[in-house]
Amino acid sequence: MHIGKNIRQCGLFIDPKYPFLCTSPDGLIDENGLLEIKCPFMARFSADLSDFFSKPNSVGLRMDAENRLYLPKSHRYYYQIQGQLAITERNWCDLYIWSKADAVTLRIPVDKTFWISLIPKLEKFYVNCILPELVDPRAPRKMPLREPKYITEARAHNENLKQATASVKRKRTQDEREMEVPEADKIISSSKKNITEKRIRKPKIIFDL
Repeated sequence: MHIGKNIRQCGLFIDPKYPFLCTSPDGLIDENGLLEIKCPFMARFSADLSDFFSKPNSVGLRMDAENRLYLPKSHRYYYQIQGQLAITERNWCDLYIWSKADAVTLRIPVDKTFWISLIPKLEKFYVNCILPELVDPRAPRKMPLREPKYITEARAHNENLKQATASVKRKRTQDEREMEVPEADKIISSSKKNITEKRIRKPKIIFDL
């Protein structure tokens, strides 16, 4: 790997203020930077990563209006990197994305406001889910894990959202297929339907008599 930087290996960093949070970056760069390496399996044979990420169903990176690659704030990599920067108290991270034939580097600056907004959620998850399991483990006893109400509700909401999205996609696909049917085929189909309806109604009329 060549990114033109002096990279130092590092171990585990523990947040001094929130000791339940820790991170292990892939490397340290200079005095204020980090290195995070990703090798997306879907892009392993890509000869042009920028082109790969511009297509749907990639690993979620995006192209801006000037056709430059960027990492959305909603991406899991962004969450991970902001946590690393906060815990190590550094200012930026070089996200190095590698494939067999290409590589790209994105400079991700620290976003303190973003990270501060996550602290209450992380602390809540630790206190309600992880800490009770550490004190009184259920997993080794093959018992159901503790799941607070807000987690089960969030899971149910996400499942409903997935089903609604899938339903919309199926309806859209069906509409598109119907639009592709030639007009002549529609006329024939309509005629067959009328004939079938007449054949169905005729026995009913005889029966009513």
